[in-house]
Amino acid sequence: MMSLREIALAEFKVVFDWLVESLPHTSSRELVVGQLTEVFERQKAVIGQVCDETEKRLRTYQEKEFAVFKEVFVAFSNRFTMDVLHIIAQGVMVDSQSTKLDSTAAPQH
Repeated sequence: MMSLREIALAEFKVVFDWLVESLPHTSSRELVVGQLTEVFERQKAVIGQVCDETEKRLRTYQEKEFAVFKEVFVAFSNRFTMDVLHIIAQGVMVDSQSTKLDSTAAPQH
C-alpha cells in the first residue's frame, strides 16, 4: 500500500508534468520550466514533510487529522497554482515584449 507521502507527491507530480507539457513552445519556455521546477521542488519538500507528520498523527486521530491534512494540501496546492500562474504570466510578458521588439526591429520599406 502506498503511503500518504507517495500518493500526494505522485499526484502533485502528475499536475506538474501536465502543466509543463501544456506550456507553449516559446522563447521563454526553458526559463519558465526552470522556475516552475524550482517552485515544484520547494513545494514537494514541504508537502512531503507535512505528509510524514500527518501520517504519524493519523495513527491516533485518523478522521480528524485527515480533514486537516486535506485543508493543508489544498492550501499548498493553491499556493503552487498562484506561483505557477505568476511565472507563466511573466513568460507571456517576456514573449510579448520580444515579439514587439522583433516587429519594430523589422526593416521597413
